[in-house]
Amino acid sequence: MQGRHGEPHLEECERRVWADDATYLVVRRIHLKVKEFTSLCLTVQEQTIGRHRDSGAPLGRRHEHDDVDVFSKTPEGRYTTPLHAHVRAASPRYDGGARMLRRGYTYDNGPADQGLLFLAYMRDPTLFTRVQERLTTRDDLHPYTEHRASALAYVPPTPAPGEYVEERFLDS
Repeated sequence: MQGRHGEPHLEECERRVWADDATYLVVRRIHLKVKEFTSLCLTVQEQTIGRHRDSGAPLGRRHEHDDVDVFSKTPEGRYTTPLHAHVRAASPRYDGGARMLRRGYTYDNGPADQGLLFLAYMRDPTLFTRVQERLTTRDDLHPYTEHRASALAYVPPTPAPGEYVEERFLDS
């Protein structure tokens, strides 16, 4: 089962995102070359992403939250999702179904600095590394992106209601 854009449903988070009630968080600041990308014709933009621009639906589908089937083909035998489309390279099907809980937030610091603040929670940070390697080598969107900052954090479990958590500070 999956949620929006291949993310795990709540019950799947127990299996895919949380490990002993803790998780890892990857944060990336991704600069997008918006002017260069939007100068491409609409068909090329959609083929690069693997989604229809007007609806957000995967190519060959109607609705934004429809499943991306990276193995579906047209009647002529071509893949519906192009071989180097972003959604194909990021597909959880290449990682045994392992998914991340992810969110992207756009930022706009003027025409020269626009992009995405990307957050992804996952049980195992090597999943992010595997996906990044595919995006770097097989993603037609890659030439239009530049990673300007990255961080990995371990997010410990929250205390149970009423459980005391001792605060500790390190001396500088």
